[in-house]
Amino acid sequence: MDFVLNDFIGVESMLNLPKDTIQYRLGAGFYQGGSSNLFKAIPLYAGGIINFGKGWLGGAEVYATGGINQVVYCEGYSSGRVGGDAYIGVRTDLGFGMGKTGFELGYSIVRAEKTSAKGAAFSLSQEVTF
Repeated sequence: MDFVLNDFIGVESMLNLPKDTIQYRLGAGFYQGGSSNLFKAIPLYAGGIINFGKGWLGGAEVYATGGINQVVYCEGYSSGRVGGDAYIGVRTDLGFGMGKTGFELGYSIVRAEKTSAKGAAFSLSQEVTF
């Protein structure tokens, strides 16, 4: 689950970018992976999103996102080390009345205390507005 915040620092105005181009994300998730050492972990995330706009894929919103993660709990271990991720994504309304759905493809590294997992990753997200 991620919380997405608008540019409260003012980077958009400093770079003369359109509103909602830059966003920040904070969140937590659940990860299960690893090729030889299967493990389950709960990482905390901090990162950013760069929105490229709707003109790229027939009205779908294209964006890039990335950041760092820190495992706070791993099955069999207490914590982990810093990892990271980078994704390119598409956000679109599928027409089910649920809002925008995101599809991301990228590379992720999640590091537990004694084991880690890294490689290509796919993410599916559903936007919920409060």
